[in-house]
Amino acid sequence: MKKILCGILMSVFVTAVVAGCGGNQTQKVLSVEKIESVGLNDKYEISYSDGSKFYFTVENGADGKDGTSLSIGADGFWYINGIKSDYAVTGKTGPQGQKGEPGTGISGIYKTASEGNKDIYTIMLTDGSSYTFEVTNARSDKEEETEGMLRLENIDDNYSPAAAGNKVLENALIVTASNVKGAHDAQFVIKDGKAYIVYEANDVRPGEASSWDFVYCAMSVVDIKTNTVEKTVKFSENMQQYANETLMHGCTFVPRITVKDEKTLRLYFASEDPGVRQSLTYFIDYDIAEGKFGENIYRLQLKTDAGTVDFTPQNYIDQTLASGHRCFTSGYGAFLFDIFDECGKKYIALNNYANGQNALAVFNDGLDCVEIIGHIGEGTENFKTTESGIMRKNDGSWMSVLREEKTGIYRFSYSLDGEKWSYPRIENFAKTGTATKATLNNFCGTYFMSWADSSRSCMRFMYSADALTWTDLITVYSPTTFQYPSFVMYENEIYYTATMGDKETIVFGKLPIVYKNQAFYVMSSEKSDEEKFLEKSAGYNDYADIKTNANGTVWSSHVKRDALGIYFRAETSVTNKGDKIFFMLDVSGSSTGFTSDNFMFKFQGGDIQYQGYYEGGSGKRGYKNLAFYDGIMFFRKILKTGGEQIFLFIPYDALKTLSPDCKYTETEDMFFTVYGANGSFVSNSTYCGKATLWNNPSTYCRITYDNKIVSG
Repeated sequence: MKKILCGILMSVFVTAVVAGCGGNQTQKVLSVEKIESVGLNDKYEISYSDGSKFYFTVENGADGKDGTSLSIGADGFWYINGIKSDYAVTGKTGPQGQKGEPGTGISGIYKTASEGNKDIYTIMLTDGSSYTFEVTNARSDKEEETEGMLRLENIDDNYSPAAAGNKVLENALIVTASNVKGAHDAQFVIKDGKAYIVYEANDVRPGEASSWDFVYCAMSVVDIKTNTVEKTVKFSENMQQYANETLMHGCTFVPRITVKDEKTLRLYFASEDPGVRQSLTYFIDYDIAEGKFGENIYRLQLKTDAGTVDFTPQNYIDQTLASGHRCFTSGYGAFLFDIFDECGKKYIALNNYANGQNALAVFNDGLDCVEIIGHIGEGTENFKTTESGIMRKNDGSWMSVLREEKTGIYRFSYSLDGEKWSYPRIENFAKTGTATKATLNNFCGTYFMSWADSSRSCMRFMYSADALTWTDLITVYSPTTFQYPSFVMYENEIYYTATMGDKETIVFGKLPIVYKNQAFYVMSSEKSDEEKFLEKSAGYNDYADIKTNANGTVWSSHVKRDALGIYFRAETSVTNKGDKIFFMLDVSGSSTGFTSDNFMFKFQGGDIQYQGYYEGGSGKRGYKNLAFYDGIMFFRKILKTGGEQIFLFIPYDALKTLSPDCKYTETEDMFFTVYGANGSFVSNSTYCGKATLWNNPSTYCRITYDNKIVSG
């Protein structure tokens, strides 16, 4: 019976493993129990890890009659039922037999490979032959939770930040109402599965400005499980009447939100009328259970040595100048920025965009007054820093990233105690930024930073273990913009809000990142089909080495043409702020100026744009993000060596999309050049001893339909 049972169990086990190899999940056997006996039949139950069960019956034999007893006597003969027989146990010695062939044995069994939860074993035989077999192991709970994901430190060249960015865009939820024409500057909290998102908005035009009195503040509530907007409520606007105070004329601007207690959210907003009066910052409470705002508003206070005063631009200026920091003195633009909890306290980054003021401050217990701990950066004609993102590092020190208005390069400041900050400096890990808000977060001891690379259309989200070396996780190439993001970690996942369009909509979503088993994991994002296509494309013509600045940074460039379209590739070992490389294409080659036949493709850091001329005969010219156009393939690859590569593919039919008035024939020669620039520096290229001038298509090289470059 035991042999029968073992055979059945082996059959069941093999069936489970084979099912797993076919694409279904391998199940673990949790128990085998006899649950019933009827006569000679025993019924058994097998329980699996997925909750399913399997039953089988074993038929036992009936008790038989006593059998014949055989034994060996001391004299070497067999005894039957105790009676000696005539048969000896050992027979007579026979003749010597012929020598047999050597047998084949097993010389060793080795595990020779592992893939996921499968191990490959090789059996080596003594005759030199071998064969393999596969063992499928049950996954541990931790492995099952993180299947299809990568630990951040295991990211390699097969991972694509751009593909991860595409997932972010695909899953973005617009939270602004359909009547909204302009929206910007969102922040949010998540409480009990609901995201409460505040932002400034208007129903008149795209964009935002503190001088527009029609800008108001609103809050959208999103159920994060269903990813749906439950409601949107306007909570402040020009001259709104509350029970205890009526707002003065002007817009309401830059709202912020935090959790006051288990039942209450607190929202802050600025009331502004630039050039007319001092700005004021107010707060109002929201009852979570009732889903209602309070009837009263209150003015936020600023703690000073002389006592508490209204948080106004002038009172903030007085504190800044008294600390020895320099700033402008406008009467508007004093805002609360990022609010974050640290060691039982609520901290806040203070900002005045107009004056170039930044500070780390802390709320009092009542959340109705802020006290400045330390000032960061300055605002002068030569150096103006604004909109700081601040985080506390694991060792208790502080780090800040600041937007620098003059050059667009992000600056970083550091402090041991939050009070005294270093003079903001440039860091190599974010040299190609632009003048827009960046963020810093410390989630579970891992540092995260987002910043705009050369334009507001490209957002890079990075991580670091030490705040010195940063690795790209997500790169968003938006057809319009993806700017002013904010991030919140909730139940081991990271959520975000951002502005898109020409400051037209606010979006909400979740990053493909989770925190499990004391580590962060990112969803495995293989290279897109476009990336694979461009990387594998061969047959390029080497063109020329292009200088992009006076210091001699060099890009090697390559051009190709086939029946599908035109290809451009370039790479460099160094990246510098302001460096640009341009691929110029002309379908006529006879002009000496810009026409509808001329195409300019610009690469600057993460900014990849097309500049068209005379769009649709309108006479309009200007840059558009290349992601705006369907069919055109491009991507930028950051190399671990510190350089980068750029790839571009333009199908022939896309030329008409880019410039409807262009005149081209697919099989005829096309004209091109490549050049570099940085500020006033311009470097034209030379091919076979002939210079090609970037603004004179008649000097360009020709590329034939059969992929040959012709000079002149």
